[in-house]
Amino acid sequence: RHRPTARKLLQPNHAPTHADRVLGTTGLVNEEINNIAGKGLVNLSGQVWSARSSQADGVIPAGQEVRVLKIQGVKVIVEPV
Repeated sequence: RHRPTARKLLQPNHAPTHADRVLGTTGLVNEEINNIAGKGLVNLSGQVWSARSSQADGVIPAGQEVRVLKIQGVKVIVEPV
């Protein structure tokens, strides 16, 4: 017989969040992504997200198609497609 805490650890019931669903998806840059200036916005499935380039000093122009590589806090990290 498992204790409730052990059961939770052995059988995690992780439901994907909306954020998880954007990983790997593509979208369009709304506002130029500029890591040095700390700005950038992308449209992913009708929702606007703050974004940064996967390249440290990366700049991605508005209108460029990008792919989401990961999520850092409330920002998506993207690369040009």
